[in-house]
Amino acid sequence: MLKGLQYYSDDPGKVGQTFVRLQKDFDHHVRLARNLPEVLKILEASPMKEYLENLSDRVESGNKNYIDYLNEANDRMKQYEEFFKEFIKYSSRASCNTGSMQKALELIKSVPRRTVDMDIINNIKNYPGDKNRLGHLYRHDFFQVWEGEGESVDRYVFLFKNKVMITDKVPNTDPEEYKHFATLRLDKYTVREYTITEDTVVLRPNEPGLPMFRMKAKDQSSAEYVFKGWMKDMIEMQEDIGKCLARVWLHGFETNLSCLC
Repeated sequence: MLKGLQYYSDDPGKVGQTFVRLQKDFDHHVRLARNLPEVLKILEASPMKEYLENLSDRVESGNKNYIDYLNEANDRMKQYEEFFKEFIKYSSRASCNTGSMQKALELIKSVPRRTVDMDIINNIKNYPGDKNRLGHLYRHDFFQVWEGEGESVDRYVFLFKNKVMITDKVPNTDPEEYKHFATLRLDKYTVREYTITEDTVVLRPNEPGLPMFRMKAKDQSSAEYVFKGWMKDMIEMQEDIGKCLARVWLHGFETNLSCLC
């Protein structure tokens, strides 16, 4: 990241583009932020503390110790955030396009939220895929869920990029745990409003053999708010899928299909 900043230091717009392209590199900062408190406890306790002090005595380590370097890496996100705020402020005054810089700033500010997301995702049990590839957790709420023409079942549902994950909430767990039930790919479903019952989402399959689902927020006082939020995000995701498929057909099937993952 730092090399990219140095290379494009005279062009703020390209700096923003560089950060957005390096989005996966921020996964390291998310893991660091999540694990740092526990790591610091280990480093401050004997015998690890004594080992590091002895190691520091034998080598030229400068004025900083290992803990200082870890904290410095964790503080880097705050430095990047202030950096882009300044870029955006002065670029706006100069009537320059700040779109890529705004995206970069949003990406940087998402790191603390993704740290919390990781704690929740790690408590989803029996997921058959790689949880590290699920990406950003957009929403999660308690729903009444109908599969096909069956009766409703109370389930906890997560929304990831292009994926709806339906789980069963495990009772009497702290922190809360969830058992995987089904994951629906939004490119294989049509999302619409249920016309019979208000504030209800319908996920209708586009292919034979897939089940249909209906979902309505369990908490009636917030059902309208939850419905609108989920519908907005899922429809936007499906629009992005459509744009991605259009590019695939335009450029050929060798085009990267990462937008569907």
